[in-house]
Amino acid sequence: MGSKRAAPEKKIAELTRKTNLSKEMVQRLVANWQAKCKDKGLDRDTMRGDLMNEFNMLDDFILDRIFRTFDVSATGLHLKMEDYVLGMAKFLKGTPEEQRKCMFSK
Repeated sequence: MGSKRAAPEKKIAELTRKTNLSKEMVQRLVANWQAKCKDKGLDRDTMRGDLMNEFNMLDDFILDRIFRTFDVSATGLHLKMEDYVLGMAKFLKGTPEEQRKCMFSK
């Protein structure tokens, strides 16, 4: 199973700087990732389920595009913690252009 330990404070601070999200928001995203990730990270089906449940997104094409856009490390199967947090930051608080890229790039 994925690690349930807290992310190091240094990593939280780094992600906070990279995303311009509050430290608390980064901590919540990291905790969500940790709670749902499998051995190697957050898998595609879990990510799709989250987007469907939290944002009522039902379009398979868009759900797959979002996953691929978040998957900066290009594993194709799992999202690493940093990829997930950076992707969610753009999805939730990005500019309209960044949000469009989440759905229509790659």
